[in-house]
Amino acid sequence: MHNVQLASSAVRDLDKICEPDLSRLQSHILSLEHNPRPQGSLKLKDAIHRVRVGDWRILYAIDDKQQTVIILRVLRRSERTYKGI
Repeated sequence: MHNVQLASSAVRDLDKICEPDLSRLQSHILSLEHNPRPQGSLKLKDAIHRVRVGDWRILYAIDDKQQTVIILRVLRRSERTYKGI
């Protein structure tokens, strides 16, 4: 079981999201605690992964040695979603 942590950028992203999307995203974030590589997740670069939740993307890093998942960003899919990764 992994420990899920939110980066400050992810907290800011989640603060801007309204219901019902927020509830769906939160449940997916919590599910990463039990399975950090769910079906449909995609490895982007090094230890950075993404999972789709409707029009939203959860970008996160996995540290298997520390048993930690760090949520980096929660963004709506657009042309700029993956820039700077």
